[in-house]
Amino acid sequence: EYNSIGYAMGTRRIYHNNQKKTLIMVAIRGGGYGAEWGGNANVGAGMEHEGFELAANQVYWALNDYIGELKECNFIEGRDVVVWISGYSRGAATANLLASKLDDNYYMRAEPPKNAKGEVQEEHIMDVQASNVYAYCFECPQNTTNSYNNHSRYMNIFNIINPKDFVTYVAMNNGWDWRFKRYGKDLVLPDEANMREYATYKRRMELVYQEGTAPDFGEN
Repeated sequence: EYNSIGYAMGTRRIYHNNQKKTLIMVAIRGGGYGAEWGGNANVGAGMEHEGFELAANQVYWALNDYIGELKECNFIEGRDVVVWISGYSRGAATANLLASKLDDNYYMRAEPPKNAKGEVQEEHIMDVQASNVYAYCFECPQNTTNSYNNHSRYMNIFNIINPKDFVTYVAMNNGWDWRFKRYGKDLVLPDEANMREYATYKRRMELVYQEGTAPDFGEN
């Protein structure tokens, strides 16, 4: 299945801004996904990358149902939900779009996405405040042509980008007929091209890394 996606969800109680909250963690698969490579190439002709959007819609409705189950067993009361989403590569593109949909739900009361049957489920109970949504997207592909991708409502989406990773440049943005971007804020990792003192900082990082990982054999 080209447009399938793997994910896992879990929950626990936390204190957030001095208030008791229900944290829902959504982890989205980003590797070892076989035929889903075909979904990566399914760009489509809409505003969003079609393959990634189909994947995001699947996770959206799974999250919707999961929240419904938690409400049924009284694990969630009111709007005390914090959603923490994370993904890598294909999973990052999915996480990015999922978070944008949650933001649009809250700020714009946007119509929910369609499910796998092309329908909007009647049991739509998703009611998550955008200020309680956090998305961390590692090596995120470009997945939207929405010109409002950097709007303030998407600033809870963080894209951690390695500028040397080709994946972060597809789907392409040539400034003309291909204008794909990402929702949210890009946090670009340092390299020789964007940091003058890169070599100095790299050496400092290596020393800290060695201190934290080198085995301690004691004085003998």
